[in-house]
Amino acid sequence: MSRILFGIYQQHQTQIMDELMTGTKYQPVAKDILIVVHNQMDYLQRCVESLYQHTHDFHLYIWDNGSDSVTQAYLWDISKNGNVTVVRSEENRGFIVPNNLLAVMGANPYMILLNSDTEVMAGWDQPLIAWLQQNPDVGATGYQGCVLDERGKGGTIRFGYEVDYISGWCLCIPRAIYDEIGLFDEAHLDFAYGEDCDFSLRLKESGRRVYAFHMTQVAHFENKTITVIAQGKPQWLQDHFDHNHQYLRERWSAFLGRRFTVEG
Repeated sequence: MSRILFGIYQQHQTQIMDELMTGTKYQPVAKDILIVVHNQMDYLQRCVESLYQHTHDFHLYIWDNGSDSVTQAYLWDISKNGNVTVVRSEENRGFIVPNNLLAVMGANPYMILLNSDTEVMAGWDQPLIAWLQQNPDVGATGYQGCVLDERGKGGTIRFGYEVDYISGWCLCIPRAIYDEIGLFDEAHLDFAYGEDCDFSLRLKESGRRVYAFHMTQVAHFENKTITVIAQGKPQWLQDHFDHNHQYLRERWSAFLGRRFTVEG
């Protein structure tokens, strides 16, 4: 264990032990795993292989955002497996719309959104689902939580219930919650950015809580796909980000106002 990880463990030892204990109460259940892909085949392959090694009773839904021929061939090959569905778009439609379309296809009691630049570890899905099974008032779990600043931007990582939203690179949701409030708001948000924040705040608005684990059982290699897109279309991507951020500030202005009034 690295010095940094050991420090985190010491700081949050009680919470981590509670999370591990909850994980042992996991009731086996089928889950849908949603992945949106644009190239980055090496990361995708690591992700898929780790899923098959460490996950049971799942259906994998992959949206291919116009990937190159190498990635497309790999996706065609794994789509021959009975528990994999691959949908291809010839254009890059981002993160919001593809996840919404994949979510409609599934039918299992839980869904987990997972970035293609992740690698899961043994038992990774069990705490995510067990926490939801044990706490019916929780609407989403994940391995990274963030809080918003006064401008409505995230980035400050926190854990437990003291988070504003669960980061979308690993986001677990009961299908019953999805059936009630949907997933991402594509009517007001474009392409990608802020959709996970908006979703979590809608959960809170409906009276649910969200929970971010202090421990982590998923490695995230940090925004590999979006970095490549930004290099090719920096202003185009920034325009989408700015649009989404402006909507979030307006939509959740009352929430931000209350939070910073209380904290101030």
